Amino acid sequence: MCGVKSMNIKTTVLAIILATGFPLAAQAQETNGHESLKVSCQSGGECNNFDVNFQGQGDEIAQTGRTRRTRTRRTRSSSVDSKYYVGGTLGLFFPSEIDDFNVRVTANGNTTLQQVDPGTGFGGSIYGGYKFSDLISADAEALLYFGNADPLDGSYSSFNFFVGPRFTYTLDETNDQSLYIFASPGIGVGNVNFGGDLGDALGDDDSGTGFALQAKAGVGYPVSDKIDIIGQARYTNIFGVVDVPEVGNNGNVVEGETESKGLDAFGIELGAQYKF
Repeated sequence: MCGVKSMNIKTTVLAIILATGFPLAAQAQETNGHESLKVSCQSGGECNNFDVNFQGQGDEIAQTGRTRRTRTRRTRSSSVDSKYYVGGTLGLFFPSEIDDFNVRVTANGNTTLQQVDPGTGFGGSIYGGYKFSDLISADAEALLYFGNADPLDGSYSSFNFFVGPRFTYTLDETNDQSLYIFASPGIGVGNVNFGGDLGDALGDDDSGTGFALQAKAGVGYPVSDKIDIIGQARYTNIFGVVDVPEVGNNGNVVEGETESKGLDAFGIELGAQYKF
């Protein structure tokens, strides 16, 4: 009997131990699993943040794109906002002879008719205008050039005033400092005056004023946001600027009859332009 009781007691104690151990083992296993999961989450934190980092990089790229687009729009706006401009040029002018415009020259007791010949002159212009678009502008310009004239100890000067459109074409619209070409016709009035001994010999015919036309074309280069340098060629013609005696078929001067003659000139100039 004692052996049986002793065995029952051992069996009971063993059962109690086993019953108590299973929950503890399960709790320990759960704890270990939780710690492993925690460690795994910590080690994979960067992977879990991939979407956040990628989204942040995407936002930064998008922001950069918006900044570039904004900068481009500001540049275009700045160029478009420069509506008013002024400028000036200096250069050489080459007027042509005035047909049949002669003056009497006395030398060694002999009097001859010699043709008036304005020589190469020097001068320049000032102008101002308004820009309607990147292609079309309108400006007003004052032009003055002067030089020596033959025969005798003569001189001449020519003053002109023109208004007209200006057409501009930019060679590279994506570049703020791109070369551009322009062309500008103009209408106005012009005056020519002869001085010195030549003016005295011409008397009342030493000056005249007439309707004038011009055509000019050139190239420009922006050296800054406000300043351009330009080079251009110009042709001007003043109509009916002087009255010359009419010559008959026999080569003799017809007394009391005159004919209006014009003065044309070709010029090459350099200058600068300022945009407000």
